[in-house]
Amino acid sequence: MTKEKRRPRRPIHLPDHAEECLQALVSEGLAETISLGGALGLLHYLDYRPTHDVDAWWSDTTTAEDRQRVVKVIETALAPFGSVETRRWGDVVSVELETHLSRIARHRPLDQITDSQQRAEAEQTRQWFKEALLRILWSDEEERLD
Repeated sequence: MTKEKRRPRRPIHLPDHAEECLQALVSEGLAETISLGGALGLLHYLDYRPTHDVDAWWSDTTTAEDRQRVVKVIETALAPFGSVETRRWGDVVSVELETHLSRIARHRPLDQITDSQQRAEAEQTRQWFKEALLRILWSDEEERLD
């Protein structure tokens, strides 16, 4: 049995915010400063499900100045999608995007809705909105690929 060597290719399930970030890094000449990993990295080899996280590691040759530029470019690229917060600890930088849905979930968690009917309605509405939003995003993505 021979192992087939997979070559990376552009994922179908690439979220718009991830594509914007990656395109912005390419435009600024900063693509070589990171190495994609996690679910998004895997999607380039096995496009099996959508993901919302973009995990990446600094390349060995990335300077402190380049790191600052990368973070600024990503923050700017994400700004149209929602509220952006950047946290740092050690060598780790987390640039987080808060969308309308995540804000609702944080400020009104389902487990804090005591009335079971209201909780069920809220859960159903959130699920519907999420599915409708993803369907729109995926149809836009498929149109771009055609």
